[in-house]
Amino acid sequence: MFIALNETNDTSDDIIPDTTVPSFTLATESLSYQENQSANAVVATITPATDNVGVTQYMFLLSNNARSATSEDGFFSIDASGQIKITATGVGAEVNNFEAGASNAHSYNSVAGDQANNWSSAVAVTLNETNNTGDDTITVYVAQSGDNANTEVSYIDTDYLILVAPPEATNFKFYVNDILLTTPTELIHYPSSTFAVWDDDTQFGAGDTIKVVATLYGIDYIGQIVATGDAIGAHPVIPA
Repeated sequence: MFIALNETNDTSDDIIPDTTVPSFTLATESLSYQENQSANAVVATITPATDNVGVTQYMFLLSNNARSATSEDGFFSIDASGQIKITATGVGAEVNNFEAGASNAHSYNSVAGDQANNWSSAVAVTLNETNNTGDDTITVYVAQSGDNANTEVSYIDTDYLILVAPPEATNFKFYVNDILLTTPTELIHYPSSTFAVWDDDTQFGAGDTIKVVATLYGIDYIGQIVATGDAIGAHPVIPA
């Protein structure tokens, strides 16, 4: 007797390929961090993407559509959990110095991937750098009334200030005992210092508190010093 054995397919062990791509809820995301971070500090975490199996990685999407754990400018890295860290390169750049940048909004694209190497569409991530006001100071070295000669320039019958050299785009206000001073006759920028000079010595005198407010990119930097030189009584513009 002939017996035919027909083999049947057991589909219980068939593996169905995962072709579902992760997705972000938001098409754009705006995140903030404060300047003056140290290398590898976490500055932001993107909102997690979703996936039918599970998201296993996040990357920056570069301008050539390549994916990288480091941003194209080298300033930030992103890890598998979506944490964004500032790199050693970023620490020394304007992305870590609020006052140095013309813009404090830094834009990148990020994508999410799963174990099957499916990748989401990019989410546009803006990292907004905020100001740490603790470093908003300016150093005033000298507030001198009367005659003085120094290595850079000599001043006779003047009042003058010497302060750390800020960019020439800086706007200044000067105060004596909290009273606004007149505009300096000259504002002279040297490589290492800036001189504010009044062509008479009636603006302030010894013992007066001189405050400088230097404004750059909308941020005020403040420094003050007690003046030396001529006596207060020799300066009639100073309130009694």
